[in-house]
Amino acid sequence: MLTGKILLVASLMVLGSGTALAQQPTTGGGATQVTSKPAPAPTSVGLTLVQRYLLMNDINDIDRSRNITPLHLTPDQLKRVIAILEQLTADYERKVAMLTDKLFSPFMSDLKTVKTRVYGGGTIPKDFDARLKHAMDTLVADRKQLNLGNIASASNAIANVLTPAQIATAANLAKNSPANEGLYSDSTTQAQWYHLYVGKVFLSYPRIVPLLQAMLKAQTSTAAAASNAPTSDQSASSGK
Repeated sequence: MLTGKILLVASLMVLGSGTALAQQPTTGGGATQVTSKPAPAPTSVGLTLVQRYLLMNDINDIDRSRNITPLHLTPDQLKRVIAILEQLTADYERKVAMLTDKLFSPFMSDLKTVKTRVYGGGTIPKDFDARLKHAMDTLVADRKQLNLGNIASASNAIANVLTPAQIATAANLAKNSPANEGLYSDSTTQAQWYHLYVGKVFLSYPRIVPLLQAMLKAQTSTAAAASNAPTSDQSASSGK
């Protein structure tokens, strides 16, 4: 006789086998006959490249919105933040492009010769390699400074759009985020947490402007629907 624990394990093994078992009584009251029915095969879902791209965009947008919706931005605030981010992004990309051109355009005259040598099995010239490493290191250092300046500019500009309560909410979101654990100490100020919030939530997300535009559109549609809805007085008068 099976104990309760062994019987449970046996039942789970049967359920996990992928078949549905049905006992049919036989005539004469003898042993039962067991028949099996194969479980249906899982349905294959194949997405196109575009569908997969749009799907992941939507998932990432929803995940990012977790840190934006708690601010309860108004339509006017959304418009102003979008304008700020568009301007700062364009300015930042222009500065990065200028820096990249300045550092790497001098290599253009040597690239063909170096490629021919390397692709043919030769080694990269030491002088060329040293110059390239210096350019890469300079790009990393200078871009870091550009990033810090961009965060400061965005934080200050967006702070003029937000209320003190919204700034405090943003700072708390950054402070309580597991992703930011260990970045700062107990003595970190609210202003520092707020700067971190702007950098990570707004500036580090490539789709931030389309996401905010979608939020603005949704709020505008909701407000329009509410304004067109009949009031209780109108409903009462129409029922007379």
